[in-house]
Amino acid sequence: MTSDTDRARRATSWALKRLQAGASWAVQHTKAVLRQMVRGPSEGWMTFILLVLSVVLAVGIVGNAQWVPPPGLYSMALCSVVLGLILAKMRSNPWRLSIGGLLLGLVLSFYQLTSLAEGVTRLERLAEIGTRLFAWWQALVGGGTSSDTLAFSFFVVLTSWLVGFVSSWFLFRKHSIWGALLPGGVAVVASLINVPSREQMFYLHLYLFVAFLLGARLFSLERRLEWEKRGVQHLPADSVLRLPEAFWLAMAVVLATSLLPMEPARINPVAAASDPMS
Repeated sequence: MTSDTDRARRATSWALKRLQAGASWAVQHTKAVLRQMVRGPSEGWMTFILLVLSVVLAVGIVGNAQWVPPPGLYSMALCSVVLGLILAKMRSNPWRLSIGGLLLGLVLSFYQLTSLAEGVTRLERLAEIGTRLFAWWQALVGGGTSSDTLAFSFFVVLTSWLVGFVSSWFLFRKHSIWGALLPGGVAVVASLINVPSREQMFYLHLYLFVAFLLGARLFSLERRLEWEKRGVQHLPADSVLRLPEAFWLAMAVVLATSLLPMEPARINPVAAASDPMS
C-alpha cells in the first residue's frame, strides 16, 4: 500500500513539474511575442500594412468573382496574416509551426461554413456541412456534377486563409519576395480567368499598385540585409524604400496594364476543376 502511494506521489510530482515547465515555456514565449508585437516586426509596420492591403485586395477579388457568397473572407484573411507574423517570429521548428497554421486554417474554414448550413444546434450544422461536402466529393470522384455551392464556399474561404498565411509566413520568416506575392497573384489570376468585369479590373489595378509597392519595399529590405551580412557600410536612406519613387513607378505599371486588352479567357484545366462545383 505504501509503495503504491509513493508511486502515485512521484507520478503526481512528475506531472506537476512537467506542467509547470510547460506553463513557464508558454509564458516566456507569450511575453517574447507580446514584446515583439509592441516593438513591431523588424521589417517595419509599413511592410505589414502593405501585406495586409495586398492580401485583402486579392481576397476581395476572389470573393467578388460572382461564384458563391463566401462568409467571413476578410476576417479569415486578416487573422491568417497576423498568425503568420506571430508564428514566423517564434524560434521553434518551422515545419511544425507552418503545418500547425495550415491545419488551423483548414479547421476554421470548415467552422466558418456554419452560417451557410441549416440546423438548430451548431453540432447539427457541422454534421450537415460534413454530409454535403462528402456528397460533393462523391460526385467529383464519380465524374458527375453537383449544384451545391457549399464546397466552393469552403475552398474560397480556405483560399483566403492560405493566401494570407503563406504570404505572411514567407515574408516574415524567409524574407521572400516571391513567397509574399505569388499566393495572392495566383488567386487573383484564377479568379479573373472566367469572370472578368469592369469592377474586377478596377480591383486588379489597385492590387497591382499595392503589390508593386510591397515588392519594392521587400527588395529594399532584402538589399539592406544582404549589405549588413557582408558588412557593407551604407546610409539608412540607401536601403529603405523611398515612397514617392516607388509610388510613381507603381502608377506607371498600373497605367500600362490598364491599356492592355482584357478579353475573357477560359483555361481548360481551371474550368474543368470548377465545373463540378457549379
